Amino acid sequence: MDRLSTEILRALSCLENPRRSRLLLLFLLVLTILYASPAHILFSALGLSRPGFFSAFLLYWVLYFYLGMLLARDKSFLLRLFPRALAFLSVVLFALMIIEYLYWSVRAPDPGHYNHFTRITVIFYSLTFIAFYARYAPAWISTWPARLRDFLVLFASLSFTIYIIHTWVLRIVEQNLFLLSFGLTVAASLAIAYALERLIPKRWQSLRLSLGLPVA
Repeated sequence: MDRLSTEILRALSCLENPRRSRLLLLFLLVLTILYASPAHILFSALGLSRPGFFSAFLLYWVLYFYLGMLLARDKSFLLRLFPRALAFLSVVLFALMIIEYLYWSVRAPDPGHYNHFTRITVIFYSLTFIAFYARYAPAWISTWPARLRDFLVLFASLSFTIYIIHTWVLRIVEQNLFLLSFGLTVAASLAIAYALERLIPKRWQSLRLSLGLPVA
């Protein structure tokens, strides 16, 4: 499904056309916000309804997929989109995101009822953090030891596989201790992704692509 959605986006966007790319990004941003929490509260107050979708539906993630395509094509894209000062908003938005999550956590037995992974604060935090990272991280990372930079490259190449696998791990790990479960999920997802990277031959491209593994 993820590969199919990527090809559809590629066909729709015409990445060589900057104006069309920006328009599609804006459309996806507005569409994602309309389905992000707490937009449902506003819709309810206005007496409006909208079609419902399950949480893993493409609609909730397509903005991030498309943004990744744009950044892969032009890494300076977000630097032009966000001025220098706005990139620092990622720190403020991170604090707001945590406060908002805690606010709703004490008002429901399960914070997942609030759909905490598709919140408006998360969307804008993600955009501003990526802009902050793109502007300042390269110079900082260039000072790291070569072995650490190589690990970062490996981690990045496995990121999509970790995205696929981590939900399986979450079903197994106990959720009572958040920090412990978070650490185990990260470690187990990375270990499984790395094992698959080493075990599946490069010539098995279809299998590697289905798991999000690099083929080059």
